[in-house]
Amino acid sequence: MFFLNLPDSMEKLYSSGIIYEPHLCSRVRFPRSTCQTCVQGCPAGAISWDKTLRIDTDKCSGCGICISRCPNGVFWSRSRGDFVIAQEIERLLNANESRSIVFSCSRGDQTTNSIIVLPCLGRLTENLLLAPFVFRASQVEIRWPECSGCTYEKCLSHLNFILFFGSKLAAMIGKEESCIRVNKAGKYCKPRPIQERLSRRDLFRTLRVEATQTAAAFLPEFGNNSQTNTWAQFVGAKRGYLLKLLRAFPDRTPTCVTAENMPLANIAINSSCVGCPVCTTLCPTGALGRIENTDGVDIYFRPDICVGCKICQEACLFQAISLSPTIDLLNLTASHNQLHIHLAKKNCHECATEFWSTDQEICPTCRREKGDIVLSMKGRE
Repeated sequence: MFFLNLPDSMEKLYSSGIIYEPHLCSRVRFPRSTCQTCVQGCPAGAISWDKTLRIDTDKCSGCGICISRCPNGVFWSRSRGDFVIAQEIERLLNANESRSIVFSCSRGDQTTNSIIVLPCLGRLTENLLLAPFVFRASQVEIRWPECSGCTYEKCLSHLNFILFFGSKLAAMIGKEESCIRVNKAGKYCKPRPIQERLSRRDLFRTLRVEATQTAAAFLPEFGNNSQTNTWAQFVGAKRGYLLKLLRAFPDRTPTCVTAENMPLANIAINSSCVGCPVCTTLCPTGALGRIENTDGVDIYFRPDICVGCKICQEACLFQAISLSPTIDLLNLTASHNQLHIHLAKKNCHECATEFWSTDQEICPTCRREKGDIVLSMKGRE
């Protein structure tokens, strides 16, 4: 099994310090998904889609902007992930009397002691904005220089969203939203080009190419994921760390926000549901679960690990799943399965076929033949 995943494993190993887990990607799990977040947001143009998620290791600068942009948590840094940066924050706060932390980019004003320098402010995540308060910081300052002409300029719109999301999370844990302050008056340096690849990686390039080509010759399924791995479900490192940070704040208040673009969702399942395993299988994190028992099927939802990818809604042929236009951020603290719908086991009055439903006595196949069901063709042209 290790050799079947050799090409993917080698891609992870050599990708500029950026680890990526394709099985969390919306388009890998559901090819009709229109998600282009990482492709459109990569300033180096290193991320592409060619039947599966690809990172061009020759172009990737390791800036980590993809970590921030992907709500599913596909990307992570091998050398400087959120947890490592949080440790830097803790050391700075312990070493200085000031209870504030400053984030700046590599071309911004760095004239202070308690500063975390990132390749670009677009690398900021909700975790990095929340972590200082775990270590008893009183304020977070974002030192935002002039970005015109910078190679990372295209990430600005997402940075504004992260700042909004971070301020709302701060409000949820009892902080003032103003505790995250943006300072756009800082100094800035000459715009710098994207960093060249580290020379040490060149030492292994030939070995990598030859090894993967050799593996391809012996493995017919080179480049394809096994069925088991394709449907693997787990919570990405970014969301896992956010949940850990939130547990440090037992006193939390309801904080409702518009659900659009949020990396979480509040779903509802109506009586059109037929109990099939499509949504629960495609869900990358396992936020949706399905249990079949002697009297029917139960569909569960765990809000805290939902990343708002909308695969469940897009993939449901029966349009049984809808998403609320607003959401309470307290959903991130709901760490238990919630029963959303129970479908009783029944026998169709027309064909006697066994099926599941909440209120129907005729199976979906018979109803579709009579024209009572029109399957959703959204995104299936």
